[in-house]
Amino acid sequence: MTGRPAAVLVGAAGKQGTEYLDVLRDRVRWVGLIDRRSTPPAGRSGDIPLYRSVEEAIGRADFQVAVVTVPHHAHFDIAQTLLRSGKHVIKEKPLALNLAQARALAQLAMAADRSLLTIVQRNYREPFLRAVSDLRLIGSPYWYKYEYHMNLSGPTSGWRSDRRLAGGGVLVDMGYHVIDIVNRLFGPPANIGALFSYCFSEMERKMLDDVASLAASYDSGLRGTIAISRHHYRRTEKLEVLGPRGAIVVTPTAYRRYSRTGGAS
Repeated sequence: MTGRPAAVLVGAAGKQGTEYLDVLRDRVRWVGLIDRRSTPPAGRSGDIPLYRSVEEAIGRADFQVAVVTVPHHAHFDIAQTLLRSGKHVIKEKPLALNLAQARALAQLAMAADRSLLTIVQRNYREPFLRAVSDLRLIGSPYWYKYEYHMNLSGPTSGWRSDRRLAGGGVLVDMGYHVIDIVNRLFGPPANIGALFSYCFSEMERKMLDDVASLAASYDSGLRGTIAISRHHYRRTEKLEVLGPRGAIVVTPTAYRRYSRTGGAS
């Protein structure tokens, strides 16, 4: 493809959909907005045609790329339909809700010779990019801790409160970003264990974890812990990494490297 590819936005009325409409405005040529609602907010931006289904857009619009921003449960069928129609797919996480779906999509993308990309944007924020480039400066890491907490006051609501639609609780939702970052930094662990907790009884009944605690070990000797929650007393996100020559501390907006004695650089 040369120039700006013709693209459609699936899930145009949602929060992520309206964000991508603006973010990608200079990168793609929007030729269609797809949403079951007849007048999504994004549909009021210019003269972009609105379609009620992916199938309708495939039949009526000429496009190469689809950006998919829908609830977790809808990804698989939509991605299958687009790939079988010869479209490139850029989709919000997760890649799939289980291993069988992930393998099916990968095989379909290869058979169709089309791209299937999942958006996991935290890795590309400057503080995390610096962590990747500077990791060698602290020596071979031997321990890390990643904490990611929201401070929501009430139980999970909307489609995330239905396990059939969300596929799980905080681990599959917030944890997807965390695991993507630690895998980029350290590679997949050799062993991993997990514990789940619940702030609200209705979430426990639905098997939607409010808290996920993970412990990971690696063949290199590295050990790591991950703590994720929705109902913490304070919203925070921080990664700490220890090595024999110092430490790295990363948040989505800041990066610091420390010597063994605590001096910052």
